[in-house]
Amino acid sequence: SMPWDNCMSSRCCQTPGHRCYAKDTYWGSCLPENTCRPGVHPEDPAEYQQAWSCELLEPVPFMPSQVPVSFVAPRGSPVEMHGHI
Repeated sequence: SMPWDNCMSSRCCQTPGHRCYAKDTYWGSCLPENTCRPGVHPEDPAEYQQAWSCELLEPVPFMPSQVPVSFVAPRGSPVEMHGHI
């Protein structure tokens, strides 16, 4: 995510030296590392002056598929019909 974009889904930032910090359960922003202060940020627009938790949101590691090479899809299953899992 870019600075000041919502990074709750991606949990990562495109700008070097920035990290994703949670404001609440719905919003997180990419801010320079170690600069998020828990509480209200006076620079936020008046309608968004709720407290920040500043929880650091780390990227979720991708876990590759553990399907064995010998896997055979059941007859008539969507996997058999479409050719992929």
